Amino acid sequence: MRNLRHSSYCAAAIACGICLSGFAFCQEPAKRHPAQVFAIERKDLGFEIPAAISAREKLDALEAADRPQIPGVPAYDGDFTEPNYTKVQRAEDGTVFCCDDIGMSLWIRRKDHWECVLLEIRVSKTMGGAPPHLPVRYLGNGHFVFSQTVPGSEKPAPEGELFPTAAAITYLLDARTEGACKVVARGEAFRYDHNPPLKIPEEWYKQSGTTPLVTELRVILSAPGPNKIALIKAIRELRPALGLAAAKKLSEESKPVILEGLDKEAADAAKRKLEEAGATIEVK
Repeated sequence: MRNLRHSSYCAAAIACGICLSGFAFCQEPAKRHPAQVFAIERKDLGFEIPAAISAREKLDALEAADRPQIPGVPAYDGDFTEPNYTKVQRAEDGTVFCCDDIGMSLWIRRKDHWECVLLEIRVSKTMGGAPPHLPVRYLGNGHFVFSQTVPGSEKPAPEGELFPTAAAITYLLDARTEGACKVVARGEAFRYDHNPPLKIPEEWYKQSGTTPLVTELRVILSAPGPNKIALIKAIRELRPALGLAAAKKLSEESKPVILEGLDKEAADAAKRKLEEAGATIEVK
């Protein structure tokens, strides 16, 4: 009887283990956001990059030997591709697109060919360093947002800040239909330093039939708290480009956005740093 009971317990345990194991295997994987994008290496594309970009790269290769060597810049090594400036990406919903930072253009893959939907976008980078990049993001459902610099808007660095600024406007592009892509909304003009960012109104997600990615979190200062000096120091650590006066002014505004476009981990880290300085923080 004891052996029989022991065998029953073992059989039950094994069966339970099988069920649990089966449960683990049967669980559906977490669904990704339709607008989540992944880089595609050229060797994995299965088709050519846009012909205009390919031709430009080949011309660059032909003239490379005659280019003067620039101090600090690696010499030409025979590879005429531009992986740092031309990126092909695939979204979770199947959309394939190419961002060209040299031509400031956006290309969308349409079945067996490419369509250029943005060309020579104006992007003014207000300080040196790395070249400017195309400020574009895929929202999903065939919609993109992009920012463009307002011509003639560049100004010297404001008092208390380190870098010159310029004005930019973010636009919503409906690229669902080939040959009929159109800008369907524009945001308010804003000033920036470095490369123009994207300022996406919340209503654009509803307009385009999409939802925000979790990498679009904003860190908002709800209340500054009693320790103003510690708060200003924390703000400057999170945003090194801000001068002392600009950080102080930001801390005194009503519910200012300290950082935006963050994923959850980065947003939580910024929230902790600001809360350690005594501030009340909201992440949304």
